[in-house]
Amino acid sequence: MSGTQKSFVPRWRRLAAVLNREIRLWIDWVSSLTNTVNFDSGRIQHFMRVRDMQLATIGYEGAALDDFLTTLKKAGIRHLVDVRELPISRKRGFAKSKLAEALNAAGIQYTHLRELGDPKPGREAARRGDFKSFRRIFGLHLSSAPAQAALDRLENIASQGGACLMCYEKSAENCHRSIVASALQKRRGNLVLHLNVGDSIEFGESSRKRAA
Repeated sequence: MSGTQKSFVPRWRRLAAVLNREIRLWIDWVSSLTNTVNFDSGRIQHFMRVRDMQLATIGYEGAALDDFLTTLKKAGIRHLVDVRELPISRKRGFAKSKLAEALNAAGIQYTHLRELGDPKPGREAARRGDFKSFRRIFGLHLSSAPAQAALDRLENIASQGGACLMCYEKSAENCHRSIVASALQKRRGNLVLHLNVGDSIEFGESSRKRAA
């Protein structure tokens, strides 16, 4: 290889690195303007550090506890808010006391807000596939005084940064946690990040799927 060719390679690599950095910065800027950007899990931590105005959500369906905790830590989550009406689970590690214990060991605070859980009629409607009734039922529930008081408490938690809503469903679509997130979004104007255990995150506002 000639001297000219040898000197060209390092310059090309430096140029590629600069372009890659600029592209990443551009993507971050675009993401602040839209609710439909998707990034792989490798960029979760970066995004959480750059912005202090988001609320995350997550579901544990099909997930092992260790993978669940790893995803939370990668995302910079400091406070998990359980919005199941009944925080019980046949899945190992996800019942209230065991989950709180595991989160505490991982340095993550746990809070259960039962008033933000989907009531039984809403869960039954969702199981039937009647999502219109599910959203109507949960919408009425969310407008109640106890639920609004719990939403006030959630707003206070979210204002401290690093908060994440948890329910059962892997996808936030048709899950009541996304309705709760959207209600808070209307109050605070925050971004909503839907985390998938060991996978990707989705930025957006969705409000469909049943509660656990």
